[in-house]
Amino acid sequence: MKRTVKYELLSLPGWSRAEGIRMIFHMAGVEYDDVRLTVPEWRLFKVKASLPPEVRLPILRIKTHCIVAGTVPIARTLARQYGMYGESAIEERDIEEIIRYVDQIHDALLPIIRHTLTKDYEKRKAYWMDFKDNVLNPTLDYLERKLRNNDYFVSDQITAADLIVAEVLSRFVNLFDQNILKTYPRLEEHRLRIENQPQLQQLVQNRPKSVF
Repeated sequence: MKRTVKYELLSLPGWSRAEGIRMIFHMAGVEYDDVRLTVPEWRLFKVKASLPPEVRLPILRIKTHCIVAGTVPIARTLARQYGMYGESAIEERDIEEIIRYVDQIHDALLPIIRHTLTKDYEKRKAYWMDFKDNVLNPTLDYLERKLRNNDYFVSDQITAADLIVAEVLSRFVNLFDQNILKTYPRLEEHRLRIENQPQLQQLVQNRPKSVF
């Protein structure tokens, strides 16, 4: 029987922002095509698809030819479809706030990734210290206040906010600083609680080596 897949997720190689979207797919038990493009392939795709210059990966292609661009809109689309976007307008608002807050730190991370790729480790170290003090630590403070003593961020079950946050935290622990959550034990417990979900273990264990 021919395999029919409704979704195609396009991203760069590595974890990148798309990893949280992959976690939503796996948590929902939904099949998708995971397409990882090199930078030249992405540039060519944008031209062929007539996408505006400002569009950035990840993008989600739905087989009805609809394209959703960006981590937040993709997470919102899938989480609403598969029951991970809360049970009320208030919960939806809280989930959206957390996802947006976490997603906005990625732009500040770009110089660190760039100097990692060019192997300019002195500049990478300087940018990382600035990023950690002025962007990452305030973000971790915000997340810890949001989580409080709960198992999950918004409700009594896993939502898109939990998946997106757990992925970002895991990326910082595994790719940048393994001690970054030592002073945030509740966030570390949350990260492990999410990644140990049976639906996610295969994805987590098979993540590719990456610098971002």
